[in-house]
Amino acid sequence: MKFRLWEAITDLSRIGDWSPECTDAAWLDGHSGPAVGARYEARNRFLHGLVTQVVCEVVAAKRPFTFV
Repeated sequence: MKFRLWEAITDLSRIGDWSPECTDAAWLDGHSGPAVGARYEARNRFLHGLVTQVVCEVVAAKRPFTFV
């Protein structure tokens, strides 16, 4: 059961299911999953219409406990 939760949280294609602002995200630089140093771009849309993009880098990834 723990691994199913880890997979759901780290599946960037489902990020819009978990966040009211973050509409989508995608791994960058050829990465396809969480690993220290992996980068991803996320897009946010706020109620007042502002749309932003942010690039994040994974600093900790220890299945099934940590994803930062």
